[in-house]
Amino acid sequence: MKAKINANEKRFNLSGKIDIKPSKNTFLSLGGSYYALESRDFSSWRSMFSSANNRQSTQHTYRVFGKLVQKFGSAEDNEDESSATIKNAFFTIQGNYTNNKYTYVDADHQEDLFNYGYVGQFVTSKAPVYNFGSAIDSSNGRIYTGRMLSGWTVTLFEYTPGGVNTSLENYTNAYIDMFSQYSISSYIGGYGADGVLRTAADLQGQGLLNGQLPSNVYSLFGNHGSMYNGSAKQENTQTTFKASGSADIKSHDFSFGFEF
Repeated sequence: MKAKINANEKRFNLSGKIDIKPSKNTFLSLGGSYYALESRDFSSWRSMFSSANNRQSTQHTYRVFGKLVQKFGSAEDNEDESSATIKNAFFTIQGNYTNNKYTYVDADHQEDLFNYGYVGQFVTSKAPVYNFGSAIDSSNGRIYTGRMLSGWTVTLFEYTPGGVNTSLENYTNAYIDMFSQYSISSYIGGYGADGVLRTAADLQGQGLLNGQLPSNVYSLFGNHGSMYNGSAKQENTQTTFKASGSADIKSHDFSFGFEF
């Protein structure tokens, strides 16, 4: 059976209308509607290995309106046999308001922006580097010779899992374990093959840093842990007002209207 995994949706729709007749020739209508949708959006990219991370989207739409129709004259005045100069006269006024709100988020992180792509804490330790040299004191011209600070070198790169995105942390944990197990040499020279991370470059793109996602699978699918890495909100509103009228004056038909 073919099916889309983790691509369910829930809908809710409600509408109502009230018609009021304050007088014989006056008609008033009030109404509105509300529509809600919550879904997990299917993604062919995540369908094979990471459907659990499908994007969550919501939509909330409500509409309200009011309409007033005013007729003039009696039913007898509007008959064809009537001698009235003005017949079938009326005007209509209507107002509408629509509001649409959309959200697109990761189902777990929602609006907690700092959790998106967070792998853990990375701490870089550095040590000063000194070289033999000389310097001139500009105030008195005296020359000083000796060991001088020329920069800093990275000595250690430590990682603490954040416990937020465990599927991403697994990549970094597994690579660090392998780096240690096989005593791989760091890009920072002078330490030998001791299996100790000393710079972010030692991860070689296999262990993940904050904000990184795992490599794809043959450019066909996102790998395990490939989440929807963003949070977005959108709101659209529309207000409409229109009025129109019409009347038969003797043998002529007059009508008008406008909308904005």
